[in-house]
Amino acid sequence: MLPNLDSIQLFLCAVQAKSISKAAEINHISLSAASRRLSLLEQRFGVTLLERRADGVSPTAAGEAMVVYAEGLLQQVEQMRSALSDYAGGAMAKVHLAANVSALSHQLPEQLAAWSRQFPNIRIEICEARSAVIVDWVRQGIADIGIVTATPEPGLKYTAYVNDPLCAIVPFHHPWPQPHIRFEDLLDNDFIGLDKDAASTQQMARQAQALGRPLNQLVQVQSFDAMCRLVAAEQGVAVLPTIVASGFRQPSQFRLLVLQDDWAQQRKMYLCTRHDPLPAPVAQFLHHLLQPLVA
Repeated sequence: MLPNLDSIQLFLCAVQAKSISKAAEINHISLSAASRRLSLLEQRFGVTLLERRADGVSPTAAGEAMVVYAEGLLQQVEQMRSALSDYAGGAMAKVHLAANVSALSHQLPEQLAAWSRQFPNIRIEICEARSAVIVDWVRQGIADIGIVTATPEPGLKYTAYVNDPLCAIVPFHHPWPQPHIRFEDLLDNDFIGLDKDAASTQQMARQAQALGRPLNQLVQVQSFDAMCRLVAAEQGVAVLPTIVASGFRQPSQFRLLVLQDDWAQQRKMYLCTRHDPLPAPVAQFLHHLLQPLVA
């Protein structure tokens, strides 16, 4: 028979408080009951978990190992409780969706609102991440559907979702006179971009290499917001999704230029899923995402 969760929680509490009496007080039980529970826990595993002294307790080597496993177990139980609470509240199913920041700037929020009105008993759990991470999550089964801007990879199914063209942003007083620019002309500038693992950074590096030009990316940041702020501060230029740049732009901060290259204008966003037959709620939500948005 496995030890109950209350005993495991009591053990962690005693380790954190460095006292069985304090752990008993926190858990609203008597000291004798707490001591018995902990002794039974040790008997169950056949090891001494706590070193008992006059001034308190500390975990033994076995106890240290127990702490790691116990914390992980209780975290999983909490996640299970959270997931099951949705069903207790009337939810009949859950779909795990991973989306990049561009997707959240497109029509996805409106589609989620429409879905919630139409199917309140099927919950959508959303996590934002980079496209490369999302593809791994879909492959591992962590996400049911991924919304990515990435080159389709073997082993997964990619369905075209929306166009996601790139634009260039330059400081407001940048000397380039026209409202559009080719990537080759932009390469004369220092770049601000995401880290080297980002899909957009890798795409720019490939295009620069094809042109036989260096990509002078002197500043790497972790968000599009930081990119826009640094361009506004005249630290360089940047390339990012048009819809994202439009959302960040404020008057007199920076200028948005149409990036004329075909690869930038024809950039697509995909719905990424496994080839396995999809559960009915996942297939239903995937179909919903592919429908035109009705105002």
